[in-house]
Amino acid sequence: GTVAPAVPVCVADGKSVGICGGTAGTCSGGVCVPRVPPGWGASFGTAAAERVYLFADLNGDKKFDLSEEVNSEKYSASGLVKASAASPDTIATAIVFVPPLPDVLINGGTTDNEAWLILTHVSGGGQRTVKFNRISRRIEITNP
Repeated sequence: GTVAPAVPVCVADGKSVGICGGTAGTCSGGVCVPRVPPGWGASFGTAAAERVYLFADLNGDKKFDLSEEVNSEKYSASGLVKASAASPDTIATAIVFVPPLPDVLINGGTTDNEAWLILTHVSGGGQRTVKFNRISRRIEITNP
């Protein structure tokens, strides 16, 4: 089988407190050790409208915490494409993949079977909707 990748995790007082060198900075008061997180995810919404966050769910809560950020990417290099809406939570929706199968959760649960994001070009006004289906794992991009 495939082994999930490890990430450098800051461990202090026996607890994972963040990604080493991530948003939380260096590992002051702790030690960096490689760990396989309980899950991996992507978070998007209007709270950080220009980017999608890729994260390691270190605490296993199936949600995104800034200390868990592994990487973030802009929707466009120019910064002119932004999230104008998202569902089920416009501010921040998280899709988490939990090994070994993986199970897929949206905002920490199985209540919602679909998450979506509307991306808008701020100067041209053009829009695209990105939909993710939790059951089929299908990603679809359409005009609104």
